[in-house]
Amino acid sequence: YRLHFERESREEVERRKKIAREKVLEPVPETETEVDIEDVYKTGSVLDFPKRPPWNYQMTKDQLLAREENCFREYLENIYSTFQPNQLSYFEHNLE
Repeated sequence: YRLHFERESREEVERRKKIAREKVLEPVPETETEVDIEDVYKTGSVLDFPKRPPWNYQMTKDQLLAREENCFREYLENIYSTFQPNQLSYFEHNLE
């Protein structure tokens, strides 16, 4: 696995801790606990799910892995052209 996590500065972590300590948690109605996947990952959006590249049985394992890595890198570059890495969840950065 090759995982990618954004490192936050100590000041940012402390700032977020302070906000969390001061914030009062309010229960959310059950109707707001579910989100339609189409509201987040709209088809054709830059945050669409990555697609596996075409393959065939004549390809070696290494060729397939290289092609998949290349496609995922292009997928990330497309996302990073629209969003800053710190605006994304860990799921958008990591294929695994």
